[in-house]
Amino acid sequence: MKMTIPKSLAFWIFVFAALVTTGGFWCFSVSTYDKGGPFPLLLVVSMCLICLGGIIALIGLIAMLGELFDKKDTMP
Repeated sequence: MKMTIPKSLAFWIFVFAALVTTGGFWCFSVSTYDKGGPFPLLLVVSMCLICLGGIIALIGLIAMLGELFDKKDTMP
């Protein structure tokens, strides 16, 4: 029987990556860099979170597509 997508580990990795990316964008929106302040640490943290979340999301998406199109589970 084929594994459903919400029960797979790749799906939860993808959801975690989406949350990390969302947190990164939230940190970016709160940073004071655009208000004329010095280069803040929060901006660096937000950029790292956005990049890390995007990379993990890409890996999770590829793993989900691999599970979805896996042909060995569809053979009788």
